[in-house]
Amino acid sequence: MTRSPRYRIIGNAARILNSRGFVMVWSVPVREWYSAETLIGKHGTSEILHVKLKCSPNTLTDEREITRFCDDEIRTLRRLMRNNPNPAGEHYEVWVLMPVGNYSVIEVLPDMLIDWRSGTVMSPLSTRGVLG
Repeated sequence: MTRSPRYRIIGNAARILNSRGFVMVWSVPVREWYSAETLIGKHGTSEILHVKLKCSPNTLTDEREITRFCDDEIRTLRRLMRNNPNPAGEHYEVWVLMPVGNYSVIEVLPDMLIDWRSGTVMSPLSTRGVLG
């Protein structure tokens, strides 16, 4: 039996989490290919990483395209931040898997986005206002 592409993608994401010192403790699967998968990784007893993993049908080349593509996921993570009673040790990221197999990682903070590829601070707002 061959495994689905989604299964391989989640396996690769788990390996990336492991290489960063996190153990994947939870994965919320989705039904539609275009929806974002939610992964939760834990490092030690107090550090938690929330990841929204989304597959892009096209290669996104600049930060505006990425934030536009991930607008809903960024807003969802920011809602989680606001509703979290104990935010210490919690991190939030959006991972975009490009068709060629590499990832673009965006760290989501309450008032800014950081592109892990370049380390640059991205505009806090995208086309639909991802602050809220």
